[in-house]
Amino acid sequence: MLENFVTLKGLVCAVQWIRHLHPRGGTHWATVCSTWVWISRSSTRRSDIAPLGHEPRAPCVLDANMMVSRMAVLLLWLMASGRSWILEQPATSLMCKHPRMVEVQQVAGKKWRHVSTNMGAFGAATVKPTSLWSASSYVLDLQRARVRGQTAKRLVTVDEAGGVTGGSALKESQAYPEDYGAAVAAAFAQSYNGPGDET
Repeated sequence: MLENFVTLKGLVCAVQWIRHLHPRGGTHWATVCSTWVWISRSSTRRSDIAPLGHEPRAPCVLDANMMVSRMAVLLLWLMASGRSWILEQPATSLMCKHPRMVEVQQVAGKKWRHVSTNMGAFGAATVKPTSLWSASSYVLDLQRARVRGQTAKRLVTVDEAGGVTGGSALKESQAYPEDYGAAVAAAFAQSYNGPGDET
């Protein structure tokens, strides 16, 4: 897959996308979250104090760590070249505790933004609490509170031993609602046409 940064083709594809991006262009990323969220904690052995996982690390964990390292390099490149970015993850993701992502946060400094939002507010069938990270202030326009009265759907199953697995509807919940895409485009356009992103 061309979107897979773990492969050379995927990484080269991402590099080419950025090379051809307008000097003030914006990007939106959603690095694979499956090993970073709470559902997979028992198998990935990730935690706040060990976000990369404990040894021995499963191949999927090693691949995910590499993917995020490469994502961080791309984000640093975007910042250095004056382009903007948003990185989206489920609210329980530990991805921004990856050492390379911590470095991105340090480079961004006061421009670093962490927005908590809910995809349900954009029309998703589930509440889906979401984190958005960016070094651009227009990401603040994407903050949304939980819609009053919207109920959460159970998308996981828990066995007698406490093991958690994704339910059949979990994959379907990953798609972005159209209103979210429209909101991202509107926020970027307003920033692009304005005086610039100074904070």
